Amino acid sequence: MAIIKELKTDFTGVGQVRGFKFTQLRKTNSAYLYSIDTGDRIYYEVFRKRINDRYGCVSYPTDKAFGIWAWTTPNIDHAYKKLNELSMEHSSVSTIHKTDIKLPTQSELPKKFCV
Repeated sequence: MAIIKELKTDFTGVGQVRGFKFTQLRKTNSAYLYSIDTGDRIYYEVFRKRINDRYGCVSYPTDKAFGIWAWTTPNIDHAYKKLNELSMEHSSVSTIHKTDIKLPTQSELPKKFCV
């Protein structure tokens, strides 16, 4: 069995998303949740795990995947709901809740995230 290279947990976008900061918030056996910081706003991308057999890695979705096997939302609650739906489709794991994850406290967030 070949080793599959996982997605990076943090990276800076290139091409259409050049300069955007991508941060993995949650990974399940079948789906991912990333926050994307454009510099002006934060939004969330949720997508099914897709393995690229040719390169032996998990693929981040391109713009053509959105609405098919990837979704975007400005609302973190909607993102977690979609992650839960995708995870439940492919496993018998219990519901994923935001409280299952240690989220950063207000003081741990970068200043531009604070209200």
